Amino acid sequence: MGFPTLGQNLACVALVVHCVLVFITTILYLYHHQKFSHRPLRLILLGAFGNLIISGSYYCRLMWWMDFSCSLVLWGTYLGSALYFLSLMARGVQLLVVVRFNTAKVHSQLQDTFIDDKNSFELLEHERYRHSHISRQAYNKERVTDKRLTYLVALFIFILVTAVSAMQLVRMLEPGFDEYTLCGFGWHYFPFFGITGVFLFVCCPWVIYYFWNVKDAYGLRNELITCVFLGLCIYPMYFVWTLILKEKLNSSFSSYYFITLFMLLTHLNTVGFPLIGMAYRTRKLRTIAAYDSEQFHRIFENPEMLYHFRNFAARYLCSENTCFIDDFQLLKQYCIVSAQSGMKNNSVETPLIPPKPISIFKSRPPAVTPAHVGIGLTIRKYTDAELVPTELQVRFHKFYRTYLQPGALLEINISSTAHAAVFQQMQNGRVTWDVFDNTKDQVLSLLYDNVFPDFVQNYLRKHRVV
Repeated sequence: MGFPTLGQNLACVALVVHCVLVFITTILYLYHHQKFSHRPLRLILLGAFGNLIISGSYYCRLMWWMDFSCSLVLWGTYLGSALYFLSLMARGVQLLVVVRFNTAKVHSQLQDTFIDDKNSFELLEHERYRHSHISRQAYNKERVTDKRLTYLVALFIFILVTAVSAMQLVRMLEPGFDEYTLCGFGWHYFPFFGITGVFLFVCCPWVIYYFWNVKDAYGLRNELITCVFLGLCIYPMYFVWTLILKEKLNSSFSSYYFITLFMLLTHLNTVGFPLIGMAYRTRKLRTIAAYDSEQFHRIFENPEMLYHFRNFAARYLCSENTCFIDDFQLLKQYCIVSAQSGMKNNSVETPLIPPKPISIFKSRPPAVTPAHVGIGLTIRKYTDAELVPTELQVRFHKFYRTYLQPGALLEINISSTAHAAVFQQMQNGRVTWDVFDNTKDQVLSLLYDNVFPDFVQNYLRKHRVV
């Protein structure tokens, strides 16, 4: 059963297409949300909900223009646009801080190659500098988490609902109030026009200015800038059509379609295209077939390649993984030095005159095995003991608090089984040399699957590194 006018039928078709696309893409996004852990799920869902509210109210008004209340259009306009635009700006703030945090983690790492004899082996100073620098950045990062920003958006929505309720009450008290008159440019829409102007002429230039040089491998920056340009192109047409073109063309096409078109395109840009990109990325993983794992492990032995690899990891917002490998190698050095000291203390050939004590931080570093070799396997040639000495367990506990403890400064993403095994040893105090080896393997696997393919295409092939 159709509608009597072309405009009503057009609105009905547009409503069905719009809702089907939004529902299907959102459900698929929720189903694969673990693969989009770098994206703020709550904020994206708030934006999708706001999209449906504002678009649904406009389509319903066009379909049942004599029966659908203008009050519902007013509520849909304010509530839907607030949910959408606030979540969009919150995503921008989060991306900006997270990218700067990951960049800070890369720049704060000292490039310790241990090649120059003039450079002393001061592991403690290196560790203290890097963690204190990251701590300042992490404090700012914690303030823009997905959960906190969602609460902030909810607070603004509560304030807005209160304001709209007051406007609606005043509107109902106006003389000659008619609930079913055409929704025009009354004073109650002026705040909406003001919000739109702030978005177009304040927020959009701010996003372009601050995000133009931001680099991330997931395309989050491109999504935000695309949304901005869509808003700059489509939103002004809403006012141009309503104020100028509608009367001249005498068309049944409504200016509401410009807003709903903007909502649909930006939703597909935020939710739909990442789903397509996920399928493309699955095929992209095959491009690393020509580069075996040996080439991947060689990156951590080449200072220049490792420097560029850290930058690629920052684009993927996972600098904590490269930090983990760096500190894992430092921890391995501590273990080797401790094991070597134990061998010397247990030596039968003790000199009559004790030598002058030498600090391990001022001595030459030991020969460290590659990053893919665990601490347990490395220590076997120095000692037969399975447990870490008591004086060295402090280092292991600090390493755990930095990377594996829930809510840690640089918490990494590993399986619950691996985390439970490490936690059990940390709790009972019987720490073995290989306690972090399984975790290291998982971190290397994450870097190999997520960062290495892009590194192959954009660095190794261009520089023809063999």
